[in-house]
Amino acid sequence: VALALIVGAIGGAFAARAWYHANPVTITVTKTRTVDRPVPSDSKAMRAFAVELKRQRPDLDDADAAAILGNVWGESKGDTAALENGASTPPASAADDVIGKWAAAGHGIGALQWTGERATALIARAQAAHEGWRSVDIQVAFLLTEMDDASMWRQPMPDGAAGLAAFRSAGDVRTATSAMLRGFVRPADPAASEHARLIGALSMYAWLQSR
Repeated sequence: VALALIVGAIGGAFAARAWYHANPVTITVTKTRTVDRPVPSDSKAMRAFAVELKRQRPDLDDADAAAILGNVWGESKGDTAALENGASTPPASAADDVIGKWAAAGHGIGALQWTGERATALIARAQAAHEGWRSVDIQVAFLLTEMDDASMWRQPMPDGAAGLAAFRSAGDVRTATSAMLRGFVRPADPAASEHARLIGALSMYAWLQSR
């Protein structure tokens, strides 16, 4: 039992150091009821997405990878088969053409909840590769292709590269996560989910650093 406690303490200390290195924060301790919450780095889906991301882009540093993963967590919890929940959501087993038409009408699919023309392009890419659109390797490849295209980012500057440039120049997990959220994912209310995405990013950063 003593050995287990020591090993646990060492593991916890390592994870904590990785989190603080990624993004130092001030912690306020309060007494509250314990609530079980999912931990992003414990998710098999998130780990699979992270492994494939690093396989396809081995030069991607852990902070930028974690920022991407934090936004994946915020969109779908890493579920590449995710369909936006709603009254018109088709069955998970629906044919690609059914899901494609539904997504083209503005409903999200996949890890990044692609909609409209982007969802149509994802499905087309998968079909061209003779794979299913739910495949993690297809979605990672599609995401990286989009992210490398400056026109897919918010463009507050005439050169069209401001959003992508902000992400690439980010010096830490917090800044990179925010840059991707506001410059690439662009939900209607970024602030509403920013904290959850940052927690996801920091969790995945700790996991990436421990590998």
